[in-house]
Amino acid sequence: MASEMIDIHVLTHSGTRAEWLTKCIDSLRGQPVTVHIVEGIEGSVGAGRAMGFALGSHDFVGYVDSDDFVLEGHYAKCLEKLKNYHAVAPKEIVERLDGSRAPRLKSMHNGIVYRRADIDRLIPAMSAAPYTVDMLTRKTINPLQLDHVGYVWRLHNSGAHRAITSSISKKERSAWLKIVT
Repeated sequence: MASEMIDIHVLTHSGTRAEWLTKCIDSLRGQPVTVHIVEGIEGSVGAGRAMGFALGSHDFVGYVDSDDFVLEGHYAKCLEKLKNYHAVAPKEIVERLDGSRAPRLKSMHNGIVYRRADIDRLIPAMSAAPYTVDMLTRKTINPLQLDHVGYVWRLHNSGAHRAITSSISKKERSAWLKIVT
């Protein structure tokens, strides 16, 4: 699988910080990926994901949030495991604004690589889940949790995850299931 590649999209938005985006893109250099920078749709991560996942032609797809970054060798390790699985997820590190880092106890959040064939069938539902698209995609495809740490999640007060309430989650899950099932 050495010749395999992954289409990775990076969503940008009005709050994207240039220095974080630069670090994100730099972390993808030397990885077996084709990077697609996608101007997201304000207020809908789901619509942005739909656009991003539709780009490219590789058999595998994933994303990195513009405020996060991946660690060296992450995607090569993913490709190795994808010989036998439909999707794989790394362990993560949380990086706080003061630069301190800690392992994320509840991993399987980001840095996931999916088979395009599995994602393609979900693209029509993504816009119906503006905030919870990543969680719903993960729960629908159920990636294998890998042993390696491959993703750094930058924790800050303007992350989109902070807007998710239980009522938003219920509403989006219901809309998602109507389309996916």
